[in-house]
Amino acid sequence: MGKPAVVARPVDRLVVQQQRARGIAQAPPPQRVESQVVLAPILKKKKPGAKLWMRFDAAGNSEVLECDRNAILQRVSIPARDLRILGPVFSQSSHILARENAMVVNLEYIRTIITAEEVYLLDPNNPNVVPFAERLQQQLLLQNQIEKEGGMQAMVSEGLPEQLPFEFRVLEIALDVVCHYLETKVWELEHKARPALDQLTKMISTSNLELVRSVKSQLTRLTAHVQKVRDELVQLLDDDENMADLYLTRKLQQTQHMDSPLVTIISDDGGTASSIVSRKLVRLASLKGHGHSRRSTATHTVNSGLDVDELEMLLEAYFMQVDASLNKLSLVREYISDTEDYINIQLDYQRNQLFQFQIMLGASALSLSMGMAIVGPVSMNIPIPIYNNNNWFPPFVCSMVVVCISIFFSVIGYVRWKGLFE
Repeated sequence: MGKPAVVARPVDRLVVQQQRARGIAQAPPPQRVESQVVLAPILKKKKPGAKLWMRFDAAGNSEVLECDRNAILQRVSIPARDLRILGPVFSQSSHILARENAMVVNLEYIRTIITAEEVYLLDPNNPNVVPFAERLQQQLLLQNQIEKEGGMQAMVSEGLPEQLPFEFRVLEIALDVVCHYLETKVWELEHKARPALDQLTKMISTSNLELVRSVKSQLTRLTAHVQKVRDELVQLLDDDENMADLYLTRKLQQTQHMDSPLVTIISDDGGTASSIVSRKLVRLASLKGHGHSRRSTATHTVNSGLDVDELEMLLEAYFMQVDASLNKLSLVREYISDTEDYINIQLDYQRNQLFQFQIMLGASALSLSMGMAIVGPVSMNIPIPIYNNNNWFPPFVCSMVVVCISIFFSVIGYVRWKGLFE
């Protein structure tokens, strides 16, 4: 009974080994399968044309998004051409555009899209954009905390001015950061330009001239940037309708009132219907609610009904700040111009001195050449009776010296008489 079992064991082992070998040969390697599974989601994450955005809400919450062109257009509902303003082609320009439901802002390195409830910031990893993002989040969190604690109602009850809408708070932070950035650049340029110009007035050298040239190029670029921001603010301040379009919160509230009217008309048969009159009453009520606590100015017409005092005061404050920076740059440009005039005067004076020296050299060469012309024939080896007299040479030499000196002083006197040495 035990012998057949002993004979069957090696056969079974061979069969099992062959089956295992066949199974291993037919099955795919497990490592390759795992590599394919891992690579598939990585390839899906790569979206062509996607850019990095950071979204902020009114509560101060933020998240980083990777959206392409179509995704961001669906979120903010703006025309596709407005995204070109935020692109690299218009990176050196300044724009504040009002759209139906959003505000497109491109100020220096800050490129953002603002709605009535959210903010989309482009390229948040930029070192220049990081301070703006941090400050925006801090301000939104602080404001949200104040609203939760009931601070807004206390401020209104005490008669303090109302808080700006969400979009204007974001715009104010953007303008403040950009103005501070420009003021810093202007301050650095001033402290770099004045020592360089003072050093150039003391000593005109190649290194000093190269330093002044770099200062002038920086001044030209910085003036262009400040001028663009100033022009954009002036364009907004001159157009009340454009400023009224920037009130996104007001337009959102009016839209909500229009969609859900407060006044309904009850018909005789018991049914309810929204009327056009109710919509007009709601619109007038919303306009009065926004404008009862604000003062009117002479620049606004009575029939227009545009209440843009809050935005106008906000823009005027930063316009004055940008205009002050532009005036400082104008002073630096005038200082450079005055230094150039002073250096040109110095160069003209040195050039005149060279001309005077050249005239003196010419007069001395003329006098010597006249003396040599007289002495030349006498020095020839020609037998002349005067050579036999030994007393003629000293008087002749002295007379030639007197003639040369008289010719020299005659030329100098004529030049001075003409006023060329003054």
